[in-house]
Amino acid sequence: GITNWQDVAKLMPGKTARQCKDRWFNYLSPVNKFSPWTKEEDETIINMVNSIGTKWVSIARALPGRSDNSIKNRWYSGLKKACVQDENG
Repeated sequence: GITNWQDVAKLMPGKTARQCKDRWFNYLSPVNKFSPWTKEEDETIINMVNSIGTKWVSIARALPGRSDNSIKNRWYSGLKKACVQDENG
């Protein structure tokens, strides 16, 4: 595995180590899946946000193959709007 993102960034003109690392973990890693979201995945996200809040890394551990960034994007692009908030948020 890659441990020194500074070395990777040196090979990518105009990119920082952080950009290289984020690109790998969010898009390029072969463990990521980009298939359509299932109803079960959506329910897991909703239930976990209700119980622990928007702790995306913790939620990603319950959804193998989905990055924390993709889960966050899924929440804010549609799931949050579909949920009803009560007086406690």
